[in-house]
Amino acid sequence: MKFEIKKDNKLVRFLTNQQIDTKKKKLKKRVFFDSRHFDKCSIAFPTIESYVELKKIANLLNSNAKFKAFAELDCMTVVEFKQDIEHSPETIDVQGSGEVEFISHGHIIYKDFKFSEGSHITPEFEMLLDKLKRSAIYLLDNEPDKDEFIFETYIVNPKDPRGRKLILSKAVGV
Repeated sequence: MKFEIKKDNKLVRFLTNQQIDTKKKKLKKRVFFDSRHFDKCSIAFPTIESYVELKKIANLLNSNAKFKAFAELDCMTVVEFKQDIEHSPETIDVQGSGEVEFISHGHIIYKDFKFSEGSHITPEFEMLLDKLKRSAIYLLDNEPDKDEFIFETYIVNPKDPRGRKLILSKAVGV
């Protein structure tokens, strides 16, 4: 089932301690890249499930990493960069918790880029990933051990040539 894209819809990428250092306010890795699937990137739609529900799912997904933040993009930004978005709900088998419905799951589909086993990231693909990263808003969780999602909003520092340092954008949100 395709997700109906509207101008005000958002999508989010879960960020763990493996992708972001919240103390230093620094990104560690490519944000909108999944090394398991070069041609697509897992995301979620907060218009389908709340940020609190998405935080719970994020904490269930990876026992080796701790949820720290969401990278949020307008769906239209992805479309403007000529990539596709798909809505692909799935059921997750969580050890010790049974099955969990992840109804807001989806992907950014990198339709203009073809990858084969052993291929490397092209400079064009790297530029797209950088544009997506710099277009995102980062919602850093102030209370990662609590059920609520209380956050501060950051953006990539436009003066940072590598696009890794984050600066405060807005006030605290709930």
